[in-house]
Amino acid sequence: MTGKAYLLAIAMLAAAGCSGGLKRFAPPGIVKYEELAKGQPVNPAIAARIEAYQDESAGGFPNLSEQPQKTPEGIAAPERSAMEAALLAERDALNEAIEADKHLAAAERDASIETAREALEDALARDDALARRERGLPLRDVEDKRDVEEETD
Repeated sequence: MTGKAYLLAIAMLAAAGCSGGLKRFAPPGIVKYEELAKGQPVNPAIAARIEAYQDESAGGFPNLSEQPQKTPEGIAAPERSAMEAALLAERDALNEAIEADKHLAAAERDASIETAREALEDALARDDALARRERGLPLRDVEDKRDVEEETD
């Protein structure tokens, strides 16, 4: 349907008298004029909001004669420079920590994992041999992979 068809349908619904039933689509908590007219009790939170809004001090244009005529005093120059120096020192410390972390991460990426792999293989072989001795099993005849790799080169 086009926009004209929607407008026509809404106009027909309004003319038919069923537009009064549209209030049921209003979200809960909204004070409806019909509720106030019937004398039904109003939600206390909503009534408090209405009273606060209608209060003189709760809005409106400010009285400029009651406003301060001069700006408040700022921070003294020595105190401001001390605060600035402290913030700059904290910034420098943070930047140094970031650079150190970047260098550490780069070193971890560049480091060869061969030594860690070899240490892990040695620890695994020792643990395997110890476990086999405890269980009374014969030791495995496993050739060292590094020796095999060296022979093939």
